[in-house]
Amino acid sequence: MHLMLFVSFLLIFVPSKKNINTSQIGILKVFFAVQTLFLLIYFFSGLYKFSGLVSQEMYGMKTALSPDSLAQHVATTIFSFNTTYYFFSSFVLKYQSYFFSVALIIGYFIELLSVYIIFKPKLHRLWGGVLILLHAFILMIFGPDFTLHLFIVALFLFFSPFSDSPFNLKNEIKLILNSLKGIFVKSKKINHKIVIFYDGDCLLCNRFLNYLSKFDLPSRVGICQQQGLMYKSHTDEYPDLIELDSVVIVEYKENKEKYTRVKADAVTWLLSKIKKRFVLMRCLYLIAPFVGNVIYSLIAKNRKKLVPESCPVLPQKIQSHIINESIHEDGTHNHS
Repeated sequence: MHLMLFVSFLLIFVPSKKNINTSQIGILKVFFAVQTLFLLIYFFSGLYKFSGLVSQEMYGMKTALSPDSLAQHVATTIFSFNTTYYFFSSFVLKYQSYFFSVALIIGYFIELLSVYIIFKPKLHRLWGGVLILLHAFILMIFGPDFTLHLFIVALFLFFSPFSDSPFNLKNEIKLILNSLKGIFVKSKKINHKIVIFYDGDCLLCNRFLNYLSKFDLPSRVGICQQQGLMYKSHTDEYPDLIELDSVVIVEYKENKEKYTRVKADAVTWLLSKIKKRFVLMRCLYLIAPFVGNVIYSLIAKNRKKLVPESCPVLPQKIQSHIINESIHEDGTHNHS
């Protein structure tokens, strides 16, 4: 009942205001908080099981990698709780195989990867179906009553209000593989431009640029203030960026496509491209992006409380990457 208890507690914060727009936003926030909570519970459950597997292997104990491990677990459950055989119990006890070991490891990975789904709304319904199937197999083998879990997963993931946009599973897997490939495989020389848009009035942004000056930035990297015309033209195309309190990094691809990164995604991606020692940090972000974004948001929320002792001056190495914006008489502008 622990999952139901946590969810019920969060539902206390559902707003009761009469303003429809405010109420809808509040309800969505609570809905998202519930999704985050139980996906984190699944994540820590998978993490605990993998740590247990490693610990058992170190002490020479029987683990999920043993072909009879699932059968022994079923037998222990039946004798300990004096329960009857369930749908697949006798089959598992009779036919011991490494297939069951693989099934257990897949189950661990499903729980562990749940943390990745939090900020992947297009995958909410798919993952809801996966978790429902996971609990259904557990119910048919062991018999624990996960009925309430199935109900919560179905309500908050399978019917997620954030998953209206269509998704392509093949493209999602390809995106993940390309992200990992971009980290570990040394890519060929890239000719397209990368622009770092920073808040010129933010002391932390200036400190970040000072930190970047310690490294040799590629010539293709440009730096521009968010108060400039170049960023304005970008926000005209992507208005959602206007209210975003974050450093913004834009890749201008050779095929004229633009790829925009913000918050911790932008910082970890750029640092991993500059120095390989930041690859681990980038991997951690890809595994649990919400952690990096929460930390970034907390820092950004309090950044303007910092008062500089003097007007910040960017290092010479950084100034050489500053994009100069010029305005023509007809009102148009270009960048160099």
